[in-house]
Amino acid sequence: MGFHHLIHRSTRHQESASPPQSQNLMHPTTVNFRINPTASGGTGQTRRGVQILEGLLVLPILLIAFVAFCQFGPLLIVQSTLTSAAEETAREISKMYAFDINDPSGIAKAEGVANTILFAAHGLSTASPGLLLIMENADGVACSGDTVLDGLYCPATTSVTDLDETRVTLILNMNDSPVPQVLQTFGVDISDQRYQVAAVVRKDCAAIP
Repeated sequence: MGFHHLIHRSTRHQESASPPQSQNLMHPTTVNFRINPTASGGTGQTRRGVQILEGLLVLPILLIAFVAFCQFGPLLIVQSTLTSAAEETAREISKMYAFDINDPSGIAKAEGVANTILFAAHGLSTASPGLLLIMENADGVACSGDTVLDGLYCPATTSVTDLDETRVTLILNMNDSPVPQVLQTFGVDISDQRYQVAAVVRKDCAAIP
């Protein structure tokens, strides 16, 4: 009896000391993780600071690009207008049956074509300061416009040798042009420059005898 009693007590002690395996499965261990924001790549304030710095670096480039656009955009428009006026004037001269470079009426008609295009686009004409119109053919040269430019650029003799060829040249002083001088602040000054375009055409028909 004593031996059986000791075995029974030992068995009950082991059962009470070791919980069932099913109880361990019912209560799994929970592990909590905490993420340190400073150790994972920086805070939101740091990212905002980087964005502000990038904006400050890009802003001067955008400003220079905008100013350059305001300067060279109108310049390209003026170039296109001058080229169109020179071409149309030369084409009008080539249509005339008997254009006399020394005839004031023919010169006035050709000049009117150039003035119509220039005035419609930029309010310019041969009566405006800083603009000179040069018309040449094999018979001679006719200049109309700014007297200062006339004395500097109007050729004494024609350079055209072909009897059917007509050359029209337009010279515009940038200081008198509608192009804004916005790059002067950055040391780029084109006010003392002169823009020159030329067009050459051949007569569409021969003179009637």
